[in-house]
Amino acid sequence: MEVLKIGIIGAGFMGKALMDAIKLYPNVKSKYEIVAVNRRNPVKLQEVAKEYGVPMATTDYREILKRGDIDVVGIFTPDHLHAQHVLDSLDAGKHVICTKPLATKLEDLKNIVKKVDSTGLKFLMAETVRFHPLFLTIKDMFDKGEFGDPVYIQAHYVHDLRDVLKETPWRRTAPQDFLIGGGCHPISLVRWFAGEVAEVHAYANKPEIPGYEGYPLELNFALNLKFDNQCIGRVLSAHGCIEPPVPMSSFWLFGTRGSVVENKVVLERNGEKIRKTLEPSREMRLAEIGMPSAEEEIRGHAEECARLLVHFYDCVVHGKSPDPDVREGAKDVAVALAAWESIKKGLPVKPQREF
Repeated sequence: MEVLKIGIIGAGFMGKALMDAIKLYPNVKSKYEIVAVNRRNPVKLQEVAKEYGVPMATTDYREILKRGDIDVVGIFTPDHLHAQHVLDSLDAGKHVICTKPLATKLEDLKNIVKKVDSTGLKFLMAETVRFHPLFLTIKDMFDKGEFGDPVYIQAHYVHDLRDVLKETPWRRTAPQDFLIGGGCHPISLVRWFAGEVAEVHAYANKPEIPGYEGYPLELNFALNLKFDNQCIGRVLSAHGCIEPPVPMSSFWLFGTRGSVVENKVVLERNGEKIRKTLEPSREMRLAEIGMPSAEEEIRGHAEECARLLVHFYDCVVHGKSPDPDVREGAKDVAVALAAWESIKKGLPVKPQREF
């Protein structure tokens, strides 16, 4: 079996989640070898390299790109650095896995899509909600027509980020745009089911909550969406809050043949109701006992990372098409950018859709 050599650019929380997937899951470990790792903090860099037994550790990501033996790079750096890191990696001839968001500016989205097209290299948007076990189960049912046509769809990402801010100071200094960096999760989820967003009308606020003092951007975002297929929906990206006792990621779908809320399913067949309860998600279980530490929570994504790594292996080695691909990543961010425009104008906005 061909083994892909991978270099990790940005070995923070999510970078280590990907490395955990390679280390802990035999079906992933047999397909990848971590040969290089990058992190700007030299002390933490050496800790990561030792923990995972990685032979090359560098604070300069360009040193990884110079290596001719590396097949794939995984990019898990701060949001505002993704565009440069992705473009440089593609220029170096590397296949790319990039964490969300693809980029934070419309022009960067266009440039990345163009570069992926021109190089012919494989690019996977590492959007974990699309590799989430509960959401995959619901998507399989949806694709088989069990829910019928979507009528209403709703998703949220609710994450009290105060502990995360302490662990990742770049979020304050950049600062991180929580709508683009966090809201892309539920945006990607609803687009996966309902398709293209025709229009978005959004609102935002910035409450005074201890731990967010001095944060320059809004913290909470509510988006009303209309889709091309006439489905309507909502997205909530809430971060200025006191750990709401709900799953961090949530999904609702009402269709013409059935509905699902979280893991509760109701189908209608010949006038009769069929009720099912799906396996609860990790987030649902955590909501009952309280959130773990910031690092434990982020590294809990190793299961989703394992799935996306297996999928990407098939893309690189067997020629399959990545899903979600670079255009899907661009469209998710484009909806968030349209939401920002709506917030500022107080009007509905049509997102950019051609990339």
